[in-house]
Amino acid sequence: MDTLAAEVTPQSWYPDGYYDVRIAAESQVAETPRSPENYIAPCPVGGGDCFDPIDPPPQRVNPGESGPAVSRYGDSALAVSRLRLELAQAGFQILSTRSR
Repeated sequence: MDTLAAEVTPQSWYPDGYYDVRIAAESQVAETPRSPENYIAPCPVGGGDCFDPIDPPPQRVNPGESGPAVSRYGDSALAVSRLRLELAQAGFQILSTRSR
């Protein structure tokens, strides 16, 4: 978790409770990564590879088994974390928020 916290730094615009949920989401996504073959495929037009952020549907939290912060921010945090991981695996440079 410390490594994830170093990569995803708190931001002034994060609502209360979001950062902790985001770090938990980063950990969950890192533990259950999808294979690049699931989201990188040959483009139907123009050649090259295409990145598909939609298929399959993203992970979701169970609000009945979560606290208020996870119920409110969990789905968004999982989606952001999954996109960050998969874009990095696809070869895109992910800038640290520390450099801004």
